[in-house]
Amino acid sequence: MGFLRSRKRDVWSRWKAGQSLHEIGALLETDDSKLARRVYEALAAIEQRLLSPIEPGSDEEKALKTAQKLLTVIKAEKLDQQA
Repeated sequence: MGFLRSRKRDVWSRWKAGQSLHEIGALLETDDSKLARRVYEALAAIEQRLLSPIEPGSDEEKALKTAQKLLTVIKAEKLDQQA
């Protein structure tokens, strides 16, 4: 089963914006048993990247902050409810 065109565009635009494979994978994960691991890996990757200098207001900073917010929402909606 392949991705829909809109999903492919979304993945490609996230990749071009500098999101890591962990971040993208967590956003696309549909297997609940793998979701927690992917979300936490992605959040850790973002935190690690934010330890290095990033130009304030850059596309990369915006993408990282957006991904971090989305992953936090996924965590709250799917993972915290399971606990």
